[in-house]
Amino acid sequence: MSRKPRGSVLLAFVVSVALAVAAGVGLHAFDTQVSSSRGPTGYRGIVAANFYGADSGEEIIGDFGTIGVWLYHHRGTWVRLTSDNPEWIFAVKFGGVDDSELIADFGSLGLWLWDCCSAAYSGTWTRLTATNPENAIAVDDDVDGREELHVDFGTLGLWRYDRDTYVWSRLSALDPVGSGLRTDIWEAGWQEGLWNFGDTGLWFVFWDDRAAPAEVVWERISPAYADDWAAGNFIDPSGAGTNEELVVEFTGLGVWQFDSNRTWVKLTASSVQAMVPAKIGDSTDAEVMVADPSYNPWCWWGGSTWERLSYTPLETGFFVPYDSDRQASGEPASEQELLGDFGAAGLWEYNYIAGAQIGVWRRLSAANPVFMVAADHWGWGRQTTPVVNFGAGVGLWLWDSSDGCCSETWYKMTDAIPDSNMSW
Repeated sequence: MSRKPRGSVLLAFVVSVALAVAAGVGLHAFDTQVSSSRGPTGYRGIVAANFYGADSGEEIIGDFGTIGVWLYHHRGTWVRLTSDNPEWIFAVKFGGVDDSELIADFGSLGLWLWDCCSAAYSGTWTRLTATNPENAIAVDDDVDGREELHVDFGTLGLWRYDRDTYVWSRLSALDPVGSGLRTDIWEAGWQEGLWNFGDTGLWFVFWDDRAAPAEVVWERISPAYADDWAAGNFIDPSGAGTNEELVVEFTGLGVWQFDSNRTWVKLTASSVQAMVPAKIGDSTDAEVMVADPSYNPWCWWGGSTWERLSYTPLETGFFVPYDSDRQASGEPASEQELLGDFGAAGLWEYNYIAGAQIGVWRRLSAANPVFMVAADHWGWGRQTTPVVNFGAGVGLWLWDSSDGCCSETWYKMTDAIPDSNMSW
């Protein structure tokens, strides 16, 4: 597509006025001490991203509730970033693709940015607004290679924050339902925010700065309320198309796919409990992983093909894609595997071997996981390192594949348990 569609304006107008930011209230900073984010089934208080851009590996930041926010780096030590207790955290790339910053909601203290600046991780906290947000996503909605924030402030509406200009702009006066989703449907590289507005329907929004003045563009893609969704390049197995598609479950209507031609295709009449994209078939296109109404795992391969991956039901940790790089015949190096939470049956890995067209399960741990997050902790360019919260009495563990291939072992990171809110 050469140009993005111009849709209806959903009570949206640009207000180049910053949300009120009171001065004089600072987070409690701490010296170095030894000691994420929202997924398809809830909040996971672990975030993996490259916060110190001078190296290639991702650091791991944990929301540990009443004991604060801590960063784990490659020397196996923890650094406390603040003693304050966030409601949620996630990573954003304000400066570009090689360096991330942390966004944290501290409730009545407002929304804050943490930016790392040295090998000692002595970063800086900056308050973006004193207003308490409900949800937020990071999205490059103006194709400048740097992400912006779309933030839901409840009855104050949906707002956009651009770190390039330090300006808050209101996208809509309406209050979205639930969290949003970053998508890349219309024009590859020019991302959109996808938001639910209840009875008003499902809408895309992006920032068109080619107009003078710049304007917010909204397009409603469905009047129906979406229960769940996932975005990925699901139908271009050759890799020739880079636009993403959207897969949505609508209450009582089944699961549907939406593409850049504004076409809806029904994938199944069944409902699902959760869904996530993963590249388990090759390194170019994605597949949709879902849990059915009985929590059994399935894969949608594109077209009309559904495959049941196991007859054992999943628990709320669901699936997390990662790349163990345990290559087999016919498997690209960047093809992903799946981490599956099977509750009392333990944590399992699913590896689809394309050449043999079979899927192989192996158990990584007999312990019952609460949730998992994938990290590129050692800088291999692939998320080879699962970080797993096994709950109270077991702790937070790292599945260490530091050589990027074959040396795998569990390493305990801490007895402390990160915050989470997991549910179907």
